[in-house]
Amino acid sequence: MANEDLIFQYAMTRKGVAKYKSLCAEKCKELAKQLDDELDSGSASVQKIINLNNLLEREERKKSIWAEVNRSLIDGIAFMETGRFPTANPDKKNKSRRTIRADEQYMSILALDSACEEPEKEIGECDRKMLEELLTDLTVREKEVYLLVNQSLIEASEVAAMLGIKKTTVERNIERAKAKIQKRKERSLYVYARGWAD
Repeated sequence: MANEDLIFQYAMTRKGVAKYKSLCAEKCKELAKQLDDELDSGSASVQKIINLNNLLEREERKKSIWAEVNRSLIDGIAFMETGRFPTANPDKKNKSRRTIRADEQYMSILALDSACEEPEKEIGECDRKMLEELLTDLTVREKEVYLLVNQSLIEASEVAAMLGIKKTTVERNIERAKAKIQKRKERSLYVYARGWAD
């Protein structure tokens, strides 16, 4: 099920976060040891102590951030498994009010019902001809870029990476395509027939 996949992804992410958290903890221990050694030595330079202290504080902040991310992932996994938010001090009296009972079988039926409410509309012959006419003036590259960005909803930077061109080239192709489509739209009978003329 989709929920199990998401739980698995959270668990794998949590492993990576735990790794970074432990690396930060080790670095904090090393920096604390260096700082103690520097303070214990008779020839300690003030600047070096300040630098070590700043590094230690920075690593402590990183460690606390990783700990928060880890806690958040644990809470997310617990919520997806039980259907309720884990709390530090759960109120025992209102346990039944806090617990959300959800049977996956019934939840999937609800999801199917909501998905069936809005059937996809097929494009009519007139609309298909209108789209073909609006795109006729575009070059192959302009059409490819325009459809990837506006129909497939892929970001310009991703389209640039897919096609092996620069992002500015993608943006230029989109602007040229829009200008050509606008010109064609102004003289298209299909657009006037649909009442979409500006």
